[in-house]
Order: sequence, then C-alpha cells, then structure tokens
Amino acid sequence: MDEYQFFTLAKSFDIAAFAQHFSYFLEELFSPPGSLGQSGWTGDYEDCERLGKLLSYITKSPDYRERLSWVDQLNDRARCYLKDTIFADKVAFTYCVLICHTVEVSETDDNVMRIDTLVDMCSPLISFAKSDCPKDHSTAISLAARFCAFNRYFKLAALQAAEEGNGHEVYYTASLIPTDIASLGQEFENTLEKHSCGTAGAAGENIKMILV
Repeated sequence: MDEYQFFTLAKSFDIAAFAQHFSYFLEELFSPPGSLGQSGWTGDYEDCERLGKLLSYITKSPDYRERLSWVDQLNDRARCYLKDTIFADKVAFTYCVLICHTVEVSETDDNVMRIDTLVDMCSPLISFAKSDCPKDHSTAISLAARFCAFNRYFKLAALQAAEEGNGHEVYYTASLIPTDIASLGQEFENTLEKHSCGTAGAAGENIKMILV
C-alpha cells in the first residue's frame, strides 16, 4: 500500500477501525520523536505534510486547537492500537501538531507569521512543563528545547509563552533549555545552519516573524 491509498482510506474509516487495520503504517509514519540517534517523528517537511494531511482527514478541521483536542476524544480501543505512535502521548502529540501547524500557517501567508500567533500556539506545550506528572514534565521540557532550537523566533515565542503563564514553567523553560539544547548536540546546530542557508525541508525554515 502506498501513502496515497493510506491517506485515502483514513477518510473512510472510524479512527479505532483505521488504527486497528493500519497500525503498522501509523507506527512507521508517526512514531514518537526519538532521542538523539533514534528514529522517530523529526518535524521535517515530509513529517509535517503527512501529519497535516492525516489530521485534516480525521478531524475535518484546519483549526489548531481542535486538532489538539481531537486526541482527548479517542476511545480505549483506538488508544490501544495507537500506543506506539505520537497519538498515544499528549505531550508528544502537542509538540508534533505545533510544528506541523507552524509550517502550514507560514506557507499560507508567504512564510510570514505574527509572533503573538506563535506565542499562543506554544502555550499548550509549555503548560505541560508545570505538570505534576514527572514524565509529562520532563517530556515537555525536552520537546520545548527541541522547538527552541529550530530558530531564535521559536525560542522567543516559547519563553514568552512561559512568561505569560505566570507559573513555574517560565523558570524551568528558561533555565533548562540551554542545557537540553546543548545535549542535543550537532543535530540542532545543523538545523540552525539550514535556516540561515535557506535549505528546504526543515520545520520552521525561512519563517519571517512580525514582532508585535
């Protein structure tokens, strides 16, 4: 089965049935973001295109918040078949939708995005940094670091979102992001170089921000 057939069938099936019948493809295309040196959803252009296409078919909405809330509506049967994908972890899913939607919005408006729009989009991911659940907290910090490493505008938006939250997340985000970024090593240095060189494919690439 090719990707065209896969996404076409996504229109026809209930999500639980779709996940049951095509769990292999879902795990292959939407495995969670891995640690350095591991496979997983990377946020490159193809990843974002696939996720955007799937969510548009399943949620039937382009709205960012509606797409985020969709995962909360999954029943136990669907969650069982999606357990090895980004859809099983709310924090990872939030990060992936954030990257995907950032790319989609920038492309619809000549690669221009308002900084206040990006700050609002960052808020759901940053809010997990104050979670009482250690796993959610650590995952949110790690993925916020990844987001900030894409370019300086993403970092500005994430820190501003944390500041507007008026909670501990601003401390965690501001204080832990530098060490987390350092631990990610050359991967993100290469990503930042791609932004400056205009290389195609990376999430956040060539996005021009309007500061407001």
